[in-house]
Amino acid sequence: MDNVEREQLDRVMGWWRQSGKTVIRFALLAAVVYGAWVYWQHHADVQKTRASDTYVMMLYAQQEGEKETVQLRAKELMDEFPSMNYASAAALVLSKMAFDEGRHDDALSHLNWVAESYHGEFSDLARLRMARLYLNNKDAVSALDKLKSVKTTTFLSMQSELMGDAYVLEGKKDLAIQSYKTSLDLDDLGSDSRVALVQMKLADLGVAFEPKHHTEN
Repeated sequence: MDNVEREQLDRVMGWWRQSGKTVIRFALLAAVVYGAWVYWQHHADVQKTRASDTYVMMLYAQQEGEKETVQLRAKELMDEFPSMNYASAAALVLSKMAFDEGRHDDALSHLNWVAESYHGEFSDLARLRMARLYLNNKDAVSALDKLKSVKTTTFLSMQSELMGDAYVLEGKKDLAIQSYKTSLDLDDLGSDSRVALVQMKLADLGVAFEPKHHTEN
């Protein structure tokens, strides 16, 4: 070994004596972080599979008319996987079941669980359904409160239509007319029968109205 090589080796050894422990610590930390990430990814995949399987079992039980099993599986999803959309979908199933059985308070409770779960469109759909229940009970104030808390734009036509229904209950004709017109102009009510229904509501208020997308065709 010549002098140059010996000097280079001495420099490397000196650096290692000063920094070796730090390098080892960072290497160990990186290994731990990577291991934790791999574990979390595996855990998340397992949880998603479990939630999906449970949801499928719930739907099968619903199809077979096994109400107790539907409630059991739905409750399992809501308790064990509250952050997943499967849980919100399960709660919507429970709310529909409760409504069909005349248990309107239970239906509202399930819908409120979804509305407060921050699941985007699921939460907004729950708010719209809550508004419908309030309107059925002639509670325009509570209905409007839920409708004004809708955050996404997916259900704008339905939201506007229901706001029109609430304003009719409050005797606010001008606001009702504007809401119904907005609902029609948004062009996402779906079927022609839905469009015709909103037009009938306007007709009851003495207004004949063709939405813009109809008159332009």
